Amino acid sequence: MTKEETRDVLRVIRASYPHSFNKMSVDDKKDLLAVWSDMFVNDDPMLVMTAVKSYIRSNPSQFAPSVGQIVDLMSKLSNPNTIDADTAWNIVYKALSNSGYQAKEEFAKLPPEVQAGVGSPDQLRTWALMDVSEVQTVVMSMFKKGYSTRIKEKREFDKLPDNAKNLISGLT
Repeated sequence: MTKEETRDVLRVIRASYPHSFNKMSVDDKKDLLAVWSDMFVNDDPMLVMTAVKSYIRSNPSQFAPSVGQIVDLMSKLSNPNTIDADTAWNIVYKALSNSGYQAKEEFAKLPPEVQAGVGSPDQLRTWALMDVSEVQTVVMSMFKKGYSTRIKEKREFDKLPDNAKNLISGLT
């Protein structure tokens, strides 16, 4: 997003939340523009503007949004079809019924994020051969917890600025 596009976003915010800008000096406004420009430099301006407008429409607060609030909304708008832990477990549990002998095929049918939660076809086979009561309690609980954590970590990572993502990727 360019500096001019950032300025347009801030104009919409200022028009919607005039009290947040009343006592700002010219230098404060320049600093605000610089920070928002830097934070959204690699983002699609339409997505940023959509997130800002979504915030304005859905948030009863009288305070202007922070960068973090807009980034959260952008993440939600960009990933509306993320599978929740309960749905992911239901998909896995259904796959277990045929995984005793065809774990590879069943694993291949799983969505990628669910595959990551399971780990491997061998894990699917192991669960399929376990006692049903243990699968419905212990395995389900562990899967849901791990899956939820993995999805949360991915969302948090996706919110990071590109330079931070590159730094982290370089460390691993």
